[in-house]
Amino acid sequence: MGMTVNARGRGFEVYVRVAGPDGVSQRIRRTLPTYEEAERYGHEATSAILSGRPLAQPKEALKARPRTLGEASQYTLQERWEKTCTSEKGVKNQWANAEQLMDLLGADTPLTGITTEEIQRAKTALGHLSYKTVNRKLTTLSVILRTSFQMGWLAAMPHVPMTPEDPRKGRRLRYAKKEEVQEMVSRLRSKGHQALADFVEVLGGTGMRTGELLGLEDIQVQGSKIELEVFKGGNERSLTMTPVVQEVIESRMGHRSGKLFPDVSQTHLNRVWNEIKGDMGLGDDKEFVPHAIRHGVATRLAQKNIHKSHIATWMGHRHEATTDIYIKVAGKDLEDVASVLM
Repeated sequence: MGMTVNARGRGFEVYVRVAGPDGVSQRIRRTLPTYEEAERYGHEATSAILSGRPLAQPKEALKARPRTLGEASQYTLQERWEKTCTSEKGVKNQWANAEQLMDLLGADTPLTGITTEEIQRAKTALGHLSYKTVNRKLTTLSVILRTSFQMGWLAAMPHVPMTPEDPRKGRRLRYAKKEEVQEMVSRLRSKGHQALADFVEVLGGTGMRTGELLGLEDIQVQGSKIELEVFKGGNERSLTMTPVVQEVIESRMGHRSGKLFPDVSQTHLNRVWNEIKGDMGLGDDKEFVPHAIRHGVATRLAQKNIHKSHIATWMGHRHEATTDIYIKVAGKDLEDVASVLM
C-alpha cells in the first residue's frame, strides 16, 4: 500500500497501490499538470479504493502521446533489467536482444503498431538462429510489451508467437561446404560487397557465431589469436587465426568504434546472402543460411578426427552433447585446429 508522485514529461505522475475491501490490490497511474493536482487525485483514489467507491477520472489528466518501442525498451532497461538482473552481463544480453528487435521492428514504431503480424515478421527474419535463441529474443520483447501494458501504454497485449520445440528436430543438419563458402565470398566480392565478403571469409575460417563476429572488437585480437567467450556468460576461449583470417582481421582494425565490422549488420547480411545464394542456384534451400557456415566448420573438424573436447572448446559449446551432433570420433590436439581450417 502506498502512493508516490514523480515528475513525468510535461506534468506529474501519481502512482497508487492499495488493497480494496475485497483484499484485491489495485494500482492506478495518472499524469496531471501540477504536483498538487496529482497528489490530491492520489488521496482521492486511495479513499475511493478503500471504501469500495467508483473511481472518478481526473478532468485535467494529460493525454499521453503514443509511446514508441524505443522508449518502452529504454524504460524496461532502467526500471526492470538494471534493477533485477543479477549480473551486468545479463543486462547487456537483454539490451542486445532489445536492440536487435528495434532494428527489425523500428525503434520509432508506436507500441500500438507492434501487432502479432509484425512480431511474426521479425521472428521470420531471425530464422537463421536456433529456436532457443529466437525464443529468448521474443521473451525480451514480451517483457517490454508486458511492462508497457502495466504502465497503461498499451490497451492490450499482442500475441508473441514462441516456438514450443526445435523445428529442426529429426531433420538433416545443413552445413555449408568449404566450396560453397568460397563461392559465396567470390560472388560477394565480384558484386562489390567487400565488407560482407570479409565477414563471410572470417566465419568460414573460424566457425564463430555471426553475433560474436558482429560484436568483435580490436581489443579482442591478440597477435594471431582472437579471444572470445566459451559461451554466453562463460569463460574465455582463444582461436588461432589462419593466415587468410588474420589478413582480413588486420586490414579492418583501427575503426573509431573499436569494432572490426561496424559496416555489417545482420539484416544487411541476410538480405545480400539470400540474393547471392539465388545466383548460386540455392534459392530454394531454406537451410543454407549464414549459420550453416558454423555447422560446416564443426563438421569439418569432426571429419578430421579432432577430439570432441577440443571441438567443443573451439566452437564455444556449453555442453559437449552439442558437439556430439557433429562428432563420434576422437583425434588430434586442439593445436591442429587452425591448420584444418586453412
